[in-house]
Amino acid sequence: MEKTSTHFLKTSRIIHNKEFDLETLKKLDYKEAKTQLLSLPGVGQKVADCVLLFSLNKLEAFPVDVWMKHVILEFYPNSFEESFVEKLSRRHTLTLSEYQTISSFGRTYFGEYAGYAQEYLFALARTGRA
Repeated sequence: MEKTSTHFLKTSRIIHNKEFDLETLKKLDYKEAKTQLLSLPGVGQKVADCVLLFSLNKLEAFPVDVWMKHVILEFYPNSFEESFVEKLSRRHTLTLSEYQTISSFGRTYFGEYAGYAQEYLFALARTGRA
């Protein structure tokens, strides 16, 4: 927890000191805005995608976690190579590469409103209907 709070404090100071302007991210495309967010201490793939989707109106963002992994395995396994699906099935967590593969799939498959699809699929998984 200490590492997380240290990252949070560093990132808060960077934004407070105007060394990073969140408002300019709205003008950037999804990929460039995500690259900028990932440069902040402690900001990883999922947090960046969540910020893009929920705060910066980047509706193509497709945050991925273990719930989305379950959705992929349940409803979309034929959209991936068999070896990828087998690897996903064996582990609880996701590697960076797996995250990027699933997120890219979501953005491509669902298009410019992938974030809406992700929210519905997430809710479906969390309620036990997936």
